[in-house]
Amino acid sequence: MNINGILIDYGGTLDTGGHHWYCVFAKQYASAGITVDEALLRAAYIHAERQLEQHSGLVKATNTFKDVLQEKIACQFDYLSQHCRDFRAGLSEQEQLIAVCDDFARQKVQESVQVLALLSGKYPLVLVSNFYGNIQTVIKEYGIADYFQTIIESARVGIRKPNPGIFRLGIQYLNIPAQEILVIGDSFKNDIAPAQLLGCKTVWLKGRGWDTEEDSTDRKFADIIISNIEELTKILI
Repeated sequence: MNINGILIDYGGTLDTGGHHWYCVFAKQYASAGITVDEALLRAAYIHAERQLEQHSGLVKATNTFKDVLQEKIACQFDYLSQHCRDFRAGLSEQEQLIAVCDDFARQKVQESVQVLALLSGKYPLVLVSNFYGNIQTVIKEYGIADYFQTIIESARVGIRKPNPGIFRLGIQYLNIPAQEILVIGDSFKNDIAPAQLLGCKTVWLKGRGWDTEEDSTDRKFADIIISNIEELTKILI
């Protein structure tokens, strides 16, 4: 591929190894011994996401990812306590989940550091992410901020994936033809499909998705599919 610039996703790509964050929460709930019906946990996840998106004051620009997790999990627990009469988890379980999920994200980001260092030495990298207005703080704390020439964050620009407009901003920043830009992300719906609409090349980091439809999407729908972010060095370096 003739690539001269890269747009890369954050959440689900750099911080989970390609897995949707719902899947991470579900696994950690089970590990903590918190038994919740899958449909109810999905509903709690959606509720928490909507709360953070609709109430901008819940997340401040200076908040760390651990702060975000605290809000998310508190919202999830609140929803579960209201909709499941047998739900008994409390503050200690909240704190356990916050710590474990933060450690998980931190570890996954650190696994990406060498890849980001190599890619940024060869291509201009732009981070394009649906996030809550504090991604600068998060990536600075995790030690990867310097690898990106700029950051395009949904809460800051007022455009959310899967709207292709957020990727169009990245193309405009790079100021090179879309056909020479590679988009890397974990979601076919949010990353691959809108990038293809704009004419970009795509690499899909495919882990466990939000639902079976995403999991079963055929590989022909992306230029390249990988299961580990380290595979990028074989493709691009």
